[in-house]
Amino acid sequence: AKDMLEEAAKKNGMEVIGMPVNASTDVADAALALTAKGVDAIVQVAGNITAISFGSILQAAGKAKVPTFAFTKPQALAGAPVTLARDYEESGKVTAALIARIMRGENPQSIPIQSLNEDRLMINMDGARAIGFEIPEALSKRADQVVGQ
Repeated sequence: AKDMLEEAAKKNGMEVIGMPVNASTDVADAALALTAKGVDAIVQVAGNITAISFGSILQAAGKAKVPTFAFTKPQALAGAPVTLARDYEESGKVTAALIARIMRGENPQSIPIQSLNEDRLMINMDGARAIGFEIPEALSKRADQVVGQ
């Protein structure tokens, strides 16, 4: 995901500054180090270490008034102003329906592979307001979910 982010950023004239961490206890210091570098935004690339410590990222970004972008619904609900997230709840429902079909005797080989790649744009207006980050109206209208209107 980091490589794809770097490639997309480069195509759009942006630079990505990576801040690797080895443990969840490193996340707060890494986030503070990023904000000290004067970054324009923080993008939390989804991963177990940073996901469990996402509050530390939001706290550092909030103090620096830097927007945080993320990739999971819980992070949107936690305060990330803009999130492009997979809908894991919907994925669970689709998976449960497939399991039910198999349990009822349908041969798994006869069930076509389904893609669960639908992303949902989520906007957290409270998170944006907390740091003075303005969400364009056109973006909030496109959002699948807006939190804190």
